[in-house]
Amino acid sequence: MRAYGLIGILIACVMCQPAFAKDEIKSPTEAYKPKRPDVYTPNTGDEELDQMLHDLNERANTELIKVKFRRNVLQEFNIPEHKIDQLFRQYELNVPDVLMTISIADNSGQPMKNISGAYFKNPEKGWKYILYIMNIEYGDRVYELIKKDIENGFIYD
Repeated sequence: MRAYGLIGILIACVMCQPAFAKDEIKSPTEAYKPKRPDVYTPNTGDEELDQMLHDLNERANTELIKVKFRRNVLQEFNIPEHKIDQLFRQYELNVPDVLMTISIADNSGQPMKNISGAYFKNPEKGWKYILYIMNIEYGDRVYELIKKDIENGFIYD
Protein backbone atom coordinates (compact mmCIF):
# COMPACT_ATOMS: atom_id res chain seq x y z
CA MET A 1 0.00 0.00 0.00
CA ARG A 2 2.80 2.38 0.89
CA ALA A 3 4.59 1.85 -2.46
CA TYR A 4 1.53 2.98 -4.35
CA GLY A 5 1.46 6.13 -2.25
CA LEU A 6 5.02 7.08 -3.23
CA ILE A 7 4.38 6.35 -6.88
CA GLY A 8 1.24 8.45 -6.72
CA ILE A 9 3.15 11.34 -5.19
CA LEU A 10 5.86 11.10 -7.87
CA ILE A 11 3.28 11.06 -10.64
CA ALA A 12 1.52 14.04 -9.09
CA CYS A 13 4.80 15.97 -8.88
CA VAL A 14 5.64 15.26 -12.50
CA MET A 15 2.15 16.24 -13.63
CA CYS A 16 2.30 19.54 -11.71
CA GLN A 17 5.60 20.67 -13.23
CA PRO A 18 5.21 23.52 -15.71
CA ALA A 19 5.65 22.58 -19.34
CA PHE A 20 8.58 24.35 -21.01
CA ALA A 21 8.77 25.09 -24.68
CA LYS A 22 11.84 23.65 -26.37
CA ASP A 23 12.93 27.19 -27.28
CA GLU A 24 13.26 28.15 -23.63
CA ILE A 25 15.79 25.44 -22.79
CA LYS A 26 19.31 26.65 -23.44
CA SER A 27 22.59 24.85 -23.59
CA PRO A 28 25.14 25.70 -20.88
CA THR A 29 27.19 27.77 -23.33
CA GLU A 30 24.12 29.69 -24.48
CA ALA A 31 23.06 30.34 -20.90
CA TYR A 32 26.38 32.01 -20.01
CA LYS A 33 27.00 33.71 -23.32
CA PRO A 34 27.18 37.50 -22.91
CA LYS A 35 24.75 39.60 -24.93
CA ARG A 36 26.50 41.40 -27.75
CA PRO A 37 25.34 44.87 -28.77
CA ASP A 38 23.36 45.08 -32.02
CA VAL A 39 25.48 47.98 -33.27
CA TYR A 40 29.25 47.61 -33.40
CA THR A 41 30.78 49.78 -30.68
CA PRO A 42 34.46 49.09 -30.03
CA ASN A 43 34.67 51.46 -27.05
CA THR A 44 38.46 51.82 -26.91
CA GLY A 45 38.39 55.13 -25.09
CA ASP A 46 40.07 56.73 -28.11
CA GLU A 47 37.69 58.39 -30.57
CA GLU A 48 40.10 58.07 -33.49
CA LEU A 49 40.75 54.35 -32.86
CA ASP A 50 37.01 53.74 -32.41
CA GLN A 51 36.37 55.34 -35.79
CA MET A 52 39.07 53.25 -37.50
CA LEU A 53 37.60 50.04 -36.02
CA HIS A 54 34.09 51.09 -36.99
CA ASP A 55 35.21 51.86 -40.57
CA LEU A 56 37.00 48.50 -40.78
CA ASN A 57 33.84 46.76 -39.61
CA GLU A 58 31.84 48.57 -42.32
CA ARG A 59 34.34 47.61 -45.05
CA ALA A 60 34.59 43.96 -43.98
CA ASN A 61 31.02 43.09 -44.90
CA THR A 62 31.58 40.49 -47.63
CA GLU A 63 33.19 37.06 -47.68
CA LEU A 64 35.70 38.20 -50.32
CA ILE A 65 36.92 41.00 -48.04
CA LYS A 66 37.16 38.59 -45.11
CA VAL A 67 39.23 36.18 -47.22
CA LYS A 68 41.64 38.98 -48.19
CA PHE A 69 41.85 40.14 -44.59
CA ARG A 70 42.57 36.64 -43.37
CA ARG A 71 45.27 36.02 -46.00
CA ASN A 72 47.00 39.33 -45.26
CA VAL A 73 46.87 38.84 -41.47
CA LEU A 74 48.31 35.33 -41.79
CA GLN A 75 51.23 36.70 -43.81
CA GLU A 76 51.85 39.80 -41.71
CA PHE A 77 51.65 38.25 -38.24
CA ASN A 78 52.85 34.74 -39.14
CA ILE A 79 50.26 32.95 -36.99
CA PRO A 80 48.70 29.53 -37.60
CA GLU A 81 45.50 29.53 -39.65
CA HIS A 82 43.58 27.56 -37.02
CA LYS A 83 44.09 30.40 -34.53
CA ILE A 84 42.33 32.87 -36.80
CA ASP A 85 39.55 30.32 -37.35
CA GLN A 86 39.23 29.98 -33.58
CA LEU A 87 38.85 33.75 -33.16
CA PHE A 88 36.06 33.88 -35.75
CA ARG A 89 34.23 30.70 -34.75
CA GLN A 90 34.80 29.97 -31.07
CA TYR A 91 35.03 33.54 -29.82
CA GLU A 92 32.60 34.90 -32.45
CA LEU A 93 34.75 37.93 -33.18
CA ASN A 94 34.30 40.10 -36.26
CA VAL A 95 37.12 41.43 -38.45
CA PRO A 96 38.09 44.51 -36.37
CA ASP A 97 37.98 42.50 -33.13
CA VAL A 98 40.13 39.75 -34.64
CA LEU A 99 42.64 42.39 -35.69
CA MET A 100 42.59 44.02 -32.24
CA THR A 101 43.16 40.62 -30.60
CA ILE A 102 46.04 39.70 -32.91
CA SER A 103 47.63 43.15 -32.69
CA ILE A 104 47.43 43.28 -28.89
CA ALA A 105 48.96 39.79 -28.68
CA ASP A 106 51.69 40.60 -31.19
CA ASN A 107 52.67 43.93 -29.65
CA SER A 108 52.25 43.13 -25.96
CA GLY A 109 53.36 39.51 -25.80
CA GLN A 110 50.06 38.46 -24.17
CA PRO A 111 48.56 35.14 -25.37
CA MET A 112 45.74 35.56 -27.90
CA LYS A 113 43.48 33.21 -25.94
CA ASN A 114 43.69 35.50 -22.88
CA ILE A 115 42.77 38.55 -24.94
CA SER A 116 39.97 36.92 -26.94
CA GLY A 117 38.62 35.18 -23.83
CA ALA A 118 38.50 38.44 -21.87
CA TYR A 119 36.76 40.23 -24.73
CA PHE A 120 34.32 37.36 -25.31
CA LYS A 121 33.28 37.47 -21.65
CA ASN A 122 33.07 41.30 -21.50
CA PRO A 123 31.99 42.67 -24.91
CA GLU A 124 29.85 45.33 -23.28
CA LYS A 125 32.95 46.80 -21.57
CA GLY A 126 34.68 47.21 -24.93
CA TRP A 127 38.35 47.27 -25.84
CA LYS A 128 39.11 50.00 -23.30
CA TYR A 129 38.63 47.41 -20.55
CA ILE A 130 40.78 44.81 -22.34
CA LEU A 131 43.59 47.32 -22.87
CA TYR A 132 43.33 48.25 -19.17
CA ILE A 133 43.59 44.66 -17.90
CA MET A 134 46.49 44.03 -20.31
CA ASN A 135 48.28 47.08 -18.84
CA ILE A 136 48.32 48.93 -22.15
CA GLU A 137 47.92 52.66 -21.70
CA TYR A 138 46.88 55.32 -24.17
CA GLY A 139 49.94 56.82 -25.82
CA ASP A 140 52.52 54.22 -24.83
CA ARG A 141 54.60 52.42 -27.47
CA VAL A 142 52.48 49.24 -27.52
CA TYR A 143 49.29 51.29 -27.85
CA GLU A 144 50.69 53.23 -30.80
CA LEU A 145 51.75 50.00 -32.54
CA ILE A 146 48.24 48.57 -32.08
CA LYS A 147 46.76 51.76 -33.49
CA LYS A 148 49.10 51.54 -36.49
CA ASP A 149 47.97 47.95 -37.16
CA ILE A 150 44.32 48.99 -37.00
CA GLU A 151 44.97 51.91 -39.34
CA ASN A 152 46.50 49.48 -41.85
CA GLY A 153 43.31 47.35 -41.72
CA PHE A 154 44.88 44.50 -43.72
CA ILE A 155 42.18 44.62 -46.41
CA TYR A 156 44.10 44.96 -49.64
CA ASP A 157 45.06 42.80 -52.61
